[in-house]
Amino acid sequence: MDIGVMGINTFAMTFCKHWISAGHKIVFADLPGQFDIFKKVSALGLSVSVTTPDQLASLTEIIVLGVEHRNLEKSIGLMGHVSKKIVVDLVADTGTPAHQSSFVEIQKRLPDVKVVKLTSVYRHHLHQPSDNKQVIYSYSNDQLAQRMVRWSILGSGYRMVDVDNGIHEVVDKKTN
Repeated sequence: MDIGVMGINTFAMTFCKHWISAGHKIVFADLPGQFDIFKKVSALGLSVSVTTPDQLASLTEIIVLGVEHRNLEKSIGLMGHVSKKIVVDLVADTGTPAHQSSFVEIQKRLPDVKVVKLTSVYRHHLHQPSDNKQVIYSYSNDQLAQRMVRWSILGSGYRMVDVDNGIHEVVDKKTN
């Protein structure tokens, strides 16, 4: 699978290591003027592909957003034709009100994409929030996309909890 990564926060870096070891092709991009993305991803120890934000969608099947929340709108605007893609939202929403969550913003700006939110801090809707960083909460506007992203993360060392209509289902108990 070809995965495009816009920005590279710590969370995205962890998943990229897993995806690369699983044999997936990763293409990275970042906003103009940000810290040199190549320096960040070269820490992966492998040859990496870097492109411009406007080419990211055309080169990949899934797009991962690992940007800061304040750069979300700008990132979406620069990514080119994202229609009908799966967008994995790894934007940290800590400190933002629920109505300003990146998941909601992405759906408003890109209404025809399948958005899957992955977060280790999901306090707004869970009955029993956890600060365990080995737990990933997952929710989506598309069940098939959510299952596809879950499949791509299996074996990463995280225990995943799907959140759907208030029902919490543990889907991967494996922790490394």
